[in-house]
Amino acid sequence: MFQPTHLHCRRCAATRPLRFAHLLSGEPALGTRLECEACSNIALTLIPTPGAATQRSFCANCDSFCRPRIEASAFTGNVWVCCSACGAALATLYGNTEKTA
Repeated sequence: MFQPTHLHCRRCAATRPLRFAHLLSGEPALGTRLECEACSNIALTLIPTPGAATQRSFCANCDSFCRPRIEASAFTGNVWVCCSACGAALATLYGNTEKTA
């Protein structure tokens, strides 16, 4: 299982620690944002889809909410989160890969 701990921050132009936070403070049902711990730049939002087990994310490239798609990298320890509609990379996440028994 992949557990993200860092992200590529576009504002810092570097790999920084990742912070998960409620999209709106005190309202966990509205969604989650993944942001840079250093500068608070939001890399990705995850918004629950009513009546479904999936979440949606906003893609600035195609200006729509889409189901995020995870693309594995050739390098161990990072993945790309992409828009399922247009294929644009929404975020690059780094982390640990844990093997479950």
